[in-house]
Amino acid sequence: MKVESQRGQFDLLLRQPPQETLTRFPTEIKRIIHKVTEPIDEFGNTLSRYRVVMSEGTPLGLNICQPKERVTDIPVLESPAWFTGLHGFNEGTQRMLGGLGFPSLLLGYPGGERDSWFKELTKFIRNPLITLTELKNLSIAQHAHNMRSLMNRVNDYLPIADQIDDSQALANGFSRGAMTLLGLPEEVGSETINIPFALDVAACFKEGLGRNNIMRAGLQVPYEVANVAILGARNLANWGLMSPNTVNLSPKSIVYELAYTPTLLRGDGGLLAKCVPLSQNMVILGYGNDVAGQLSEWEMAFINHPNVIVRPAPGAHGSLILDKRTREYVIQVWAGIAEQLKNGVNPDKFNIVHCLPKAS
Repeated sequence: MKVESQRGQFDLLLRQPPQETLTRFPTEIKRIIHKVTEPIDEFGNTLSRYRVVMSEGTPLGLNICQPKERVTDIPVLESPAWFTGLHGFNEGTQRMLGGLGFPSLLLGYPGGERDSWFKELTKFIRNPLITLTELKNLSIAQHAHNMRSLMNRVNDYLPIADQIDDSQALANGFSRGAMTLLGLPEEVGSETINIPFALDVAACFKEGLGRNNIMRAGLQVPYEVANVAILGARNLANWGLMSPNTVNLSPKSIVYELAYTPTLLRGDGGLLAKCVPLSQNMVILGYGNDVAGQLSEWEMAFINHPNVIVRPAPGAHGSLILDKRTREYVIQVWAGIAEQLKNGVNPDKFNIVHCLPKAS
């Protein structure tokens, strides 16, 4: 009986969403500070790094990648997968999108933007309650709000030549980033933006982690370890895409990433999916052996969305970063979108099937 009681409490802890999951948040962007613009890369892109300061003081990192030649002024919005930051794999994805002609904005989560050890420690000692409250209230719904807020303010800080269409955005996301992008189309007054197309790779826990699937998740761990080892051996030459700085290893970042665990495991992504309009154009790519991905649950969630296409892929959750086939799939999808934009297709009239890689 005691074990069953503990399991019930565990289910409640993970499944109970915060009251504000599907409501507006009071925070907004206070200012955006330019840090550095890096040299032009092999695609002809320029990548600039910024610090975004929210109204309550939370700092967020931001990468803005400007392509050599745009196919559109509509930006691609992204946010990092769990335990990754603004470098390595995620930065590489931005540069790849720039090579296709897309400007992109990659907004980091709280905890990823850091000051010196001295400043961080002093801030915590002076008012630890601020940090503890921030850690308690972290959610993917909050970050979707932050991304919409960014669209409202970013042009105020960009040169005229670099400004974007701030009324709409394309969306690209992996894992936690894929879950977060589901909250972007939500209608919230002045923050509402049109999302003509989204690519969602390996979003997690549509239903949340409860006693019905926790055992399956535990059994998944050995498979994931084996999958990573196989992919590492197979794609060793391509690991430049997943450079060591993909994973954010600072102590502060690790604490904040761990604090994101409840919002990921309790099914907040499934709640945000309820905000997605029936007319939404979206491709969902999931892995057949990914317990966290719950591919069949996402299929059911969008069964009444005629323009949402769910595609299975071989592999497990680690494949989203380590398997070059995922990268190739993503490139082909966005190349198909870029081709249609070059041909003058209205973003609301995209032919999504045309963008999908042909079955081999």
